[in-house]
Amino acid sequence: MLDQIDRQYRLRLMRFLCSFAWADGKVQEQEKVLVRRFAECLDFDDEAIGNIEAWLKQAPRLEEFDTSGISQAVRVIFVEAIESVILADGKIAAKEHALFDRFLS
Repeated sequence: MLDQIDRQYRLRLMRFLCSFAWADGKVQEQEKVLVRRFAECLDFDDEAIGNIEAWLKQAPRLEEFDTSGISQAVRVIFVEAIESVILADGKIAAKEHALFDRFLS
């Protein structure tokens, strides 16, 4: 299903996922592993992987996100990925919770 989604759209969703990794101010190694694993499933080219790696080094800007066009089927997949990233370090920060609520709305 994800392979049928436009590359730019998948990349936008990855940027959003990276923002969850940064929500508490630091990206933990477990979070990096999960984000990279998810990116591998989406079969990105080297340029896209470079963007994702950059977002793991420096938090992407939140005001750039628009989740209104995300289909329900894709949303379910990303909710599971987001939950994995949020829970990776064993703590749920208030900012992670708020960002998750934004994604769900």
